[in-house]
Amino acid sequence: MVQKINLNTPEFVAWMAACQELVDTQLRAGSPDYYADREHTHVLSAEAGGKFIRIVTDNGTQRSSWAFIAREDSVTKALGMVKRGDVHKCASWKAPARHARGSILNGGTGGVTQWTGPSYIR
Repeated sequence: MVQKINLNTPEFVAWMAACQELVDTQLRAGSPDYYADREHTHVLSAEAGGKFIRIVTDNGTQRSSWAFIAREDSVTKALGMVKRGDVHKCASWKAPARHARGSILNGGTGGVTQWTGPSYIR
């Protein structure tokens, strides 16, 4: 039986580190003086739920939902079939959008290409 993805799953930890590096690199490139004295530009953190892990970004004054990660293979009424490790864009603070943008199991940032979160489907 395949285990649920948890906050300490090696693939998840590696994905979070890659995404944090992406966010820091892209924001520092755009505003090098503003972010020069900060360790991280926007801090990414994770909150585990029943079916998804919500990724939250915090810039020091506000928090916002950044992405959702499917914890296990499941079928939901709103999203249909969801596969373990799928990266979803946010539909709202509490809900992932339909259609996966990538997977954390593929390595790297798993479909996240911008500091703003998972990319739109083209």
